[in-house]
Amino acid sequence: MRIHHYLLAFCVFCIVLSGCNRDDEIQNQTYPFSGYIIDSETGSNIQGAEIELLSENGKYKAISNQVGYYEFFAVAGGKYKLTVSHYNYESEIDEITIARPKETHTKTLHLAKSDKPNAGIVNYIALNNGVAFQFEKSEKTDVFYWNLFYTDFLKNYTDKKIIESLLSGGNEVILGATNENTYYDISYQMEPEINYTIFVIGLNRKGEQGNLYRLDFKTKSKVNQPVADIVANAVSPNSLKIDIRKNQFCKKFCFAGYYVANEDLFHYPDSYFALYFLESPYYHEEDVRDKVLDFDFTGEFANFEGLIFVTLGFDEKGNNGGVISKTAYSKTTNSVVNLKNTFRSDSKNGESFSFDQFVKSIKSSHNRNRIFK
Repeated sequence: MRIHHYLLAFCVFCIVLSGCNRDDEIQNQTYPFSGYIIDSETGSNIQGAEIELLSENGKYKAISNQVGYYEFFAVAGGKYKLTVSHYNYESEIDEITIARPKETHTKTLHLAKSDKPNAGIVNYIALNNGVAFQFEKSEKTDVFYWNLFYTDFLKNYTDKKIIESLLSGGNEVILGATNENTYYDISYQMEPEINYTIFVIGLNRKGEQGNLYRLDFKTKSKVNQPVADIVANAVSPNSLKIDIRKNQFCKKFCFAGYYVANEDLFHYPDSYFALYFLESPYYHEEDVRDKVLDFDFTGEFANFEGLIFVTLGFDEKGNNGGVISKTAYSKTTNSVVNLKNTFRSDSKNGESFSFDQFVKSIKSSHNRNRIFK
């Protein structure tokens, strides 16, 4: 009888130990996690929603793209608090468990729209030499204010104090009747590996305030970052040979190209192009070598002055390296222009201007696809 008790205790111990080992195994593995953010009333996709996964294993953040899609490339297994927020919607909180390697981990969430005069950021990118934001406002918002802070300085700041600071000394953006997008680029003064926070507050004509929007981000390091270098050579008129090679930290990279209407765009800040091309990136796992691209400047392309090519590397966790490789082809000189570390003196650096105007100067994505097919 006593032997039976020992055997039973031993079996229970093995089961518990097996469960502990399985928990450790789950937490030591990483899994992809993705989904969509949807407007609960209209069913439309929501761009610019911030998705946060929080647990003892760590914190992960992502932003939904123009079709409402978000993706985490490598999340440690375990239980998470999932929070979804957007400047113009009520926040949604849920709990999820990521633990099964053979299952696809997805989650679609529906957000209810807020009725306040809100404004916020729907897209941004932080590089090692600056950051770029794409602002958006609700139809009920007539003006919004924003400002950038060192995150460490905000420990004793209440929301009320932050709003007072924005209204008294922030950057005022007055928009027209339409829901315009406004782009803002900050370069040079940004320090690498520093935590920053940006706040946005919207108002209507009556002075009524919307929700205080907050975005935390960190500028990239200048060392040990995933980089995909691009080298292009003109092999004949309207034909280029492209080489793209990853460094040791680069797991995969995005590669995009555009017809551009004005050669002045060749020398705009890196984040200017990166913000736009990340909306619909093309990922590559392997190096691209001796890729010949043929193009033309006739018909619908006759008014364009050249092409620009951009790459951005990502590590194994899906984090971008903060280093843009950028080169261009000039129709005027029939040659490749090296764009590394070159800026126009009047590049609108640090000034607010219409992001839509930039988009109009670049061919739509179906023509961009035509370049790389």
